[in-house]
Amino acid sequence: MVAKSLYNQKLVLNKINSLKNSSSEVLGSTVKVLRSNEVKSQYALKSAFDDVLKLLNDVDSQNKKSIPENKDKIIELKKIGDIYE
Repeated sequence: MVAKSLYNQKLVLNKINSLKNSSSEVLGSTVKVLRSNEVKSQYALKSAFDDVLKLLNDVDSQNKKSIPENKDKIIELKKIGDIYE
């Protein structure tokens, strides 16, 4: 059970790192576009901000999903720990 919980925790951490890397890439590309003056229309700027907002919503959704899952696992592991003490 502990190994399974650790494995699940590793999966969640990998997802968080993937989201973090994705957000860095999106923000980096947005900054490059803005710095290089390639933004020639409001549409391009709106599109860049829409991408950032979508990413933030994805991160928020992932957090809302994974935090309760991990909370339940932590409570379960604490109960197991109390049994063996």
